[in-house]
Amino acid sequence: ETIRIVPAGPPPEAAAPPRPGTPAPARPPVYRRYRLRFVKEGRARFLSHLELAASLIRAVRLAGLDFRYSEGFHPHPRMSFAVATSVGMESREEYADIELIDPGLDPERLRDAVNRRLPAGVAVTDAAPIDPATPSLADAIRGFRYEITLPDDLDETDGRAIPERVAAFLAADACPVVREGKGKTQTRDIRPYVADLQWAPEARRLTAAVRFDARGAVRPSELLIHVLRLPETTAREARIVKTAVLGKDG
Repeated sequence: ETIRIVPAGPPPEAAAPPRPGTPAPARPPVYRRYRLRFVKEGRARFLSHLELAASLIRAVRLAGLDFRYSEGFHPHPRMSFAVATSVGMESREEYADIELIDPGLDPERLRDAVNRRLPAGVAVTDAAPIDPATPSLADAIRGFRYEITLPDDLDETDGRAIPERVAAFLAADACPVVREGKGKTQTRDIRPYVADLQWAPEARRLTAAVRFDARGAVRPSELLIHVLRLPETTAREARIVKTAVLGKDG
C-alpha cells in the first residue's frame, strides 16, 4: 500500500497582539440574593403596596447599590414579596427578596445604608444573604399573626359577649362569609384559615394566627365583623398590627 505524503501548507499566522489601550473582555457580574426583614409602622402604615415597593427600590438605589434586572422589553428590578402589604395596617415583620450585583458589603452595612434612605416608619431590621436555590417567599410563607386592639369606647355588651363568641367560632366546623366585589358575590368558609384565636379582655385585644393558600384566606376585618359580631364602625376604628409571619411549619 502506497502512503502519500501531503506537503504541509504555510505555517499559520500568529495572532496579532492586542493593541495598546484595548479594554479586556468584561467579566460577567456576580449576583447576590438578600432577604430583607422590615417593619412598617406609624404613618407609614398608610403607604400602598406600590408606594412601599417604590420606596424600597429608591432607597437601594440611593445607597449606591445596583439591582439585577429582569429580561425582556420592560426590565424591572428583581424584588419580590410574599403577599401585598395592606394599607392602614402596621407590621412588625414583613419580608422582601432582592437581587443585587454583588455590593461587596457585609449585611449590617447594607442594611444601614438602605435604612438611611427609607421614609419614616419603614426600617430594615435584617438583611440576610440567601442561596440562589432558597425557596421564594411565596413558597415559604403560609400565614400571619395579628394583634387587634379594639377602641376605648367598645360597647360593654359586645365586650362581655366576645369570649363566648370566640369559643363558639373555635368549636364550629364552618363559618361562611359573604364577600362582594367587582360585581360578584361569593361565599367563603373562613374557619379553616384560623389556626388560633385568643381574647384578652383587659387590653381589649384579639390575637389571631391565620393561614392562607391558593384557594383563599381570612381578613382581619372579617374576624371582627363575623366572629366577634362587631359593628363595621367599631371594626374600622380597631388598630390592627401584623406581629409575625408564619412559615409552613409555624
